[in-house]
Amino acid sequence: MTYCVAIKLNAGLVFLSDSRTNAGLDQISMFRKMIVYEKPDDRFMVLLSAGNLSISQSVREILQVEQLKEHPDSEPITIWNAKSMMI
Repeated sequence: MTYCVAIKLNAGLVFLSDSRTNAGLDQISMFRKMIVYEKPDDRFMVLLSAGNLSISQSVREILQVEQLKEHPDSEPITIWNAKSMMI
């Protein structure tokens, strides 16, 4: 089982995630499950993932590589210019 947690404190924010993955009883590996997206002097977003590693990797790939367009000649939508995170 994998875990991640975010805590809001008066002093700031704390983000924690483990890096354990397993594929059976004796196949344990490590994989980074916390990704920080940052625009210096503006804002940042933290993606924490737990659970199925292939789904976590797929979401990470979509956020970093895929270019979604509302219209064929419009600017690609990214996590920085999206109006909402809702579909």
